[in-house]
Amino acid sequence: MKLSDLFRNQTVARLLDCLLENPDQFFTISQLAKKAKVSLSVTLERIRELERLGIIKKIHSGKLRLYKLNTENRITKALLEFFGKIRYI
Repeated sequence: MKLSDLFRNQTVARLLDCLLENPDQFFTISQLAKKAKVSLSVTLERIRELERLGIIKKIHSGKLRLYKLNTENRITKALLEFFGKIRYI
């Protein structure tokens, strides 16, 4: 995998920032869109990409779809480690 596969655009980077800052928190699409300052439709597209890569996982809670980091995924583990190192630079 190449970094360009993950960071295809600034939207993905913003969404990853939100998720990496809160690795144990579940988010709705609208919460992620608001935090990342991105439209709902674009957020949904990018979240689907991250889900396809296994970086995030989706659960259903009633009618809600909730998303969070898949901390079992090796890519996610590497991102968390990297994020921890650069967070305060």
